[in-house]
Amino acid sequence: GWATTSYNAEMALMTGAGIGVWYGDVREAGAIIQKTGGVASGPLPKMRQVNDTGRHIMSGGNRRSAIWAGLPWWHPDIFPFIVSKDYSDEIKALKAKDWSFPAPMDTTNISVTLDDDFFQCYEGAFETVSGIRGSALAPDGETWQSWAVRVYDTAIRHMLKHGEPGFTVDTGDKSGEVLRNAPVAGGTHVLTSDGYRRVVDIVDTPQTVWTGRRWAPGVVFSKTAKDAPILKVRLTGGREIRCEPNHEFLIDCWSGAGVRRRFRRTDRVKAKDLVLGDRAHLSLPFGSLLGGRDSEAYTLGYLYGDGSFTKAGGAEVSLCTDESKACLPLLSGYRSVTESDGRGYTRVYFGVSDKWSGRSKSTFPDEVFGLGDEGLSSFVAGLFDADGNWEPQQRSVRLSSVHAGFLHGVRRALEQIGIISHVSKAGHSTYGQSQTYQLVVATSDVADFAEDVPTHRVAVTAGSKSYRPSAIKVLGVEEDGHEDVYCADVNQPEHSFMAEGIIISNCTEITSADDSDVCNLGSLVLSRFDSPEQFGAALRDWVLFLTAGSVYSDVPYARVGEVRELNRRLGAGLMGVHEFIIRQGARYGSDEALEVLDPYMREYGRALEYAHDWQERLGLSLSKGATAIAPNGTIGIIAETSPSADPFFSAAESRQVKVGTPWGDTYQESIVVDPVVKRMAAEGIDPSLIEDAYELALDPERRIRQQHYLQGFTDHAIS
Repeated sequence: GWATTSYNAEMALMTGAGIGVWYGDVREAGAIIQKTGGVASGPLPKMRQVNDTGRHIMSGGNRRSAIWAGLPWWHPDIFPFIVSKDYSDEIKALKAKDWSFPAPMDTTNISVTLDDDFFQCYEGAFETVSGIRGSALAPDGETWQSWAVRVYDTAIRHMLKHGEPGFTVDTGDKSGEVLRNAPVAGGTHVLTSDGYRRVVDIVDTPQTVWTGRRWAPGVVFSKTAKDAPILKVRLTGGREIRCEPNHEFLIDCWSGAGVRRRFRRTDRVKAKDLVLGDRAHLSLPFGSLLGGRDSEAYTLGYLYGDGSFTKAGGAEVSLCTDESKACLPLLSGYRSVTESDGRGYTRVYFGVSDKWSGRSKSTFPDEVFGLGDEGLSSFVAGLFDADGNWEPQQRSVRLSSVHAGFLHGVRRALEQIGIISHVSKAGHSTYGQSQTYQLVVATSDVADFAEDVPTHRVAVTAGSKSYRPSAIKVLGVEEDGHEDVYCADVNQPEHSFMAEGIIISNCTEITSADDSDVCNLGSLVLSRFDSPEQFGAALRDWVLFLTAGSVYSDVPYARVGEVRELNRRLGAGLMGVHEFIIRQGARYGSDEALEVLDPYMREYGRALEYAHDWQERLGLSLSKGATAIAPNGTIGIIAETSPSADPFFSAAESRQVKVGTPWGDTYQESIVVDPVVKRMAAEGIDPSLIEDAYELALDPERRIRQQHYLQGFTDHAIS
C-alpha cells in the first residue's frame, strides 16, 4: 500500500540508497473506489509525496536524494506525468537564485516506460494491446496507435525543452526480466530438440529447448545451490515438478486496472503460493524438432536459401537471429561453427567437398526430385527456414528471389508433395535494380504446407500459432526434502522453458523488477588502465569488493535483505570511457573506438564469471548479473574523468556554486573548465577529438552505436 511505499522510501533514502518506484499498478486519477464510493487520486500525488521525502531527508545524511519514478506509456495519467516538471517562469527564477527552492518533482527523475507493445502499437499493430490492457481503445477513446504516437511525440518535445522525461525501454529479449534464484531439481525432465532430458544429464552443455512458444538455442543449465529445500508440485495427468519454493509457474488468473476493468491474464506464481485448482500452462510444439526431416536435404535447402557456395567447392552460412540460430541443430555435415564476437553472428562452415562443387543458387537442383517425399519436403523446409516468410494475419507463406526459374523449381517441388503455389513479379526494394519474383503458397493449401513441410523458423501452422496451448490443474504442493538445484538462462522473450509438459519461468534472467530489490553499484575508471590484463585483475578484485558489500552492508528494512540474498545483484560499472577513447586517438562511436575498447570489454564481460568464482569459494548464492553502467555524474567529477559511458558534457560550463555568508548560504555563478579536458589539452592531445554532448547530439547514430556496443557486454543496463 501507499503507507508501506512511504516507509520503504524513507528508510532507503535515510541509509544512502537511491530509489526507483514504478507506478504502473496505481489506478488512474478519478477512478471510482468501490468500497467508499469516492475517487482515486492517481499516481502523481504519491510521486510528489515521495519527492518531498527526498527533499527533506538527505540521502545518507550528506547529499541530495536520488529518486526515479516510472509510469508506463499506456497509463491514463501518462500525459500529466510527462508535463509534471514543466515549471512556471516564476519557479524557474526562484530556482536560479536558490537551487534548493522547492518545486514539483525536483528531486526525482521521471521516465516513461516503453515495452514491446508500445513499438507494435506505434507501427499500427495495436491488436496485441487489447489482450493485455483489457480494451481495444486507448483511455481517451482513440486507437492505441494514435495514443502511442502522441505519447512519444509529447515526451520528445518535453525532453528537448526541459531535459525530461526520459525513456525506460523494456523490450526484446530482456523485456519484463526478473532475476530470481529459484531453480529446479536435477531429475526434472526438460523438452529439448533431442527429446525429454533430465536436467542433471545436460548440465553445462548447450541445448535447444522449447520455451512454450518457440525453440531457444544455446540454453545452458548450471548448478546454483546445494542441498536446497524442495517442493513437489503435483498436477493432473500424473505430472510432478520438484523445485525450489520460489520457482515460478505460468498460471491463468483474473486481474485488472481498477474496478472498471476485469480481464483474464497470465501471471507468474511461485511454487509455494500455488493453490489447489490453479491452472498451469502446458504447450507442445507443432513441427517438432524431434524427427520427420532428412537432415542432409534440409541442409541443402538451407544453403540454397541463405548460404553461399565458393568457387573452391566449399559452403557456408551465417545465422544472424535467435530464430535462425535455433535451426543449427537441424543442419548436418558442417566442419566448424564460429561466433562473431560483438556482432551476434554464428558462421557455419561446411568445408570443401564435391557435394558443393559447381553449385549455383540461380538454378533449382533437380537432384532433389529423386529424394522421395521426405527428402523433398525437407529440402523445401530448409529453403523456407533460411529465406521464407510466414505472415499469420494474411495466412501467407512466401519466398522471394531474383531468379524466376529457381522459384518455378520450388513450385514444382511443392506440387510433387501436393501443395499449390504461384510465382509472380514483385518489386525491386530488396535487390536494388534487379527485378524480383515471389512464390506464394495458395491460401487453401497453407494447412497442408503446415502439416507436410517440416519448417522450424518459419513455423507455419494451420492456425496462427506454432504451438498447441492448454492448461492443467494443480492438485497439491508438498515439502519434499533437500536437493541440489539447477538454473538455465533462456534468452527468448518468454523467459521460460517446458518441464514435464508445463511451462515454468526461466531461472536466471538479468535485470530485476522484484519489489525491494537492491544492487550494489561501483565503477572503475577505464582511462586509468594501461592494459586489458591490468583492467581484468582490478575487475576481479572489484567484484569481490562488491560481493562483500552484498553480505555485510546494512539494509533499510527486512524485505531488502531477503531479496538481496535471492538475487545478489552486483553493478560493477565503468566511467572514463570517453576519456579512454580520446587517449587512444579515436572518436566516440567510431570503428576505431570499438576496436580499441574490444580487449577491455572482453574482460569486462567476464565479471559475472569472476563473481561466481568468489561466491562459490565463500559459499554464497550466485549473482546472475554483475555489471551495470550507472550514470555516476558526481563521482565522475570527483574522479576527474568523463561520466559513465557518456561523452564529456562540455569543455567548459556555467555552474552555480554554493557560498556561505554571515547571512546564510547564497549561490554564485562561476565558469568552470573541465579539468580532464584541460589536462588532455596540456598533454598535447588533438583538440578535435575532444567532442562534447552537444557535438554528438548532431550525430546521434554515433552515440547510440557506442552505447549499443557497450550494452552487449553488460548484464544489466546502461543508464
